Amino acid sequence: MTIFIDTSVFVSFYNEADQNHGKAKKIISDIASGNYGKPMTSDYIFDEAVTVMLVRTKSLDHAVRMGQYIMDSVQIAVVNNAVLYAAWELFRKGNKERMSFTDCTSRIFVEKFGIKTIATFDTAFRKTEGINVIDG
Repeated sequence: MTIFIDTSVFVSFYNEADQNHGKAKKIISDIASGNYGKPMTSDYIFDEAVTVMLVRTKSLDHAVRMGQYIMDSVQIAVVNNAVLYAAWELFRKGNKERMSFTDCTSRIFVEKFGIKTIATFDTAFRKTEGINVIDG
């Protein structure tokens, strides 16, 4: 069993001013306890998370601490060409939820690799059939 962790959970966990900070702490604690299986994310999520953290907090230290946490505790998978091109097709043709391109890569990634659970505060993932959203 694997759980895919989205940007919003990482950012909320490391940003105490975030409205979802308490929920993110519980989610990360539950994941660390093994309640959802092996934690995984993608290189696109890593990129987005450290960038968003830097922009929101204006603190390189916060962004670096969060990035190091991700690197040390979560398997980071690289978005390959198959995921990239399928995500591009979803983004440009079938993106009714108006997901960001990064969210499209996550959606395709979890579908292609049979991941059934995603930790996110992004409501668009709730509309993805076959995906169990953990949001607090």
